[in-house]
Amino acid sequence: MELTLLLTLTGHDQGDRLMKAARYAGTGGGTVLMGRGQSGNRILDFMALGDEGREILWIIAEKSELPRIKFAIADAASENKKSKGTMMELEVNRFMRSGNPETGGKEMVQDEERKDATHELLAVILNDGYADEVMELFRKNGAAGGTVIKAHGTAKEGDALFFGVEIVPEKEMLLILCEKAKTEEILQALNSLPFWKEQGMGIAFTMDVNHYTSIGGKR
Repeated sequence: MELTLLLTLTGHDQGDRLMKAARYAGTGGGTVLMGRGQSGNRILDFMALGDEGREILWIIAEKSELPRIKFAIADAASENKKSKGTMMELEVNRFMRSGNPETGGKEMVQDEERKDATHELLAVILNDGYADEVMELFRKNGAAGGTVIKAHGTAKEGDALFFGVEIVPEKEMLLILCEKAKTEEILQALNSLPFWKEQGMGIAFTMDVNHYTSIGGKR
């Protein structure tokens, strides 16, 4: 199984609509993060008046499914002429799903170009309120620290409705830069958490980091 992270940057209030199109094309769901872009006007940006709301879609899919998912997203995006966006693909090294220990976390695909990477970006998408517990566990297993981002999931057909409206669960995304030699051990520690044994609590995956630079701090 070869998995890819399809990362889509789109305009404000477009994420759920594009994700709905992706679900109809076959993806099981995804995560929407809030962000902001810039207008390109230096004066407006300097005065913080040029910020444009942006949304970021994270979708994990098998490579064989990507063409139709990308087509569905692009087709849905074309309906809004004012909102421009970008799609990009990132290779997924490891993947784990809560409540399913068979997904493992060991490296799935490793080609020659990716063997040189010494670090990986570990992303854990969780139901709201669990990120701090996971971060504490990861620190005990060798992680230096991480960043928590607020997000929301996307409801699927058959999910609960409240007065006819889809209930979209709040999510947290935990991003950690890990040494590649430690990633598998850190990921496997997730299986020791009681809530991770329940289905639907979250997913975790990693991607190679070819170059990174530390900034700030003492000189």
